Amino acid sequence: MPTIPDRKSDNRAQKPSAHHSRLNKKERRLHLEEKKQVAKIGMTLSMGALVATGLMRGRGAKLLHLWSGIALIGLSAWHYHLYQPEAYNNKK
Repeated sequence: MPTIPDRKSDNRAQKPSAHHSRLNKKERRLHLEEKKQVAKIGMTLSMGALVATGLMRGRGAKLLHLWSGIALIGLSAWHYHLYQPEAYNNKK
């Protein structure tokens, strides 16, 4: 009869933040800065797409304008979350 592996020894049972606990503060800061940069670039691109599609006509432009707006809202929320103090993020 096969034995069932212990969940504590199973690598998949680890918390998703286990990777971050192994990183030192400087490495985490570097990852955070990269995420902030990606969020800013994404917001800039979606804002540009909003302006461009706002000046265009046609059904495709309207659809792209809608999805660009949704992307801007999502990226803005992510951007806001990245700038919250670390103590606030750990309370959740």
